[in-house]
Amino acid sequence: GVAMSGSIKLQASLLALRVSLAAMFAPWIIAKLVSPETTQAIFSKYYYVSELPMVASYGLGAAQALILLCFLIGAFKLFSYGAVLAMHAVSTLSTWQQLITPQEAHNILFWAAVPALAGAITLFLMREEDRLLSV
Repeated sequence: GVAMSGSIKLQASLLALRVSLAAMFAPWIIAKLVSPETTQAIFSKYYYVSELPMVASYGLGAAQALILLCFLIGAFKLFSYGAVLAMHAVSTLSTWQQLITPQEAHNILFWAAVPALAGAITLFLMREEDRLLSV
């Protein structure tokens, strides 16, 4: 077969990481827009915000959708990659109780967020190298 150069491998890897992270975030953002009551329940349980106004769910969803679109197309990298990293870090750290008790029912699923967080860190640190299908 044809060998890929290191640069092409890096570009393809960073693109795959960017697209997969965007795909992971998309359902959560859509849920804020189409199911604000689910967002209210999540904020109550994990962020200790007992009464998130429905309009806040829509506002968060719209803002995050804009950030995610910029991230997906590789625009405003310092801001969009940083914002995705920050959002995922906050959501992962907010589940610390589930992370330290993986043996309890379904808590092991929360660990999937940890390598995704490492991916977000990697992509943020490598953002200047991420040029394939990037504006």
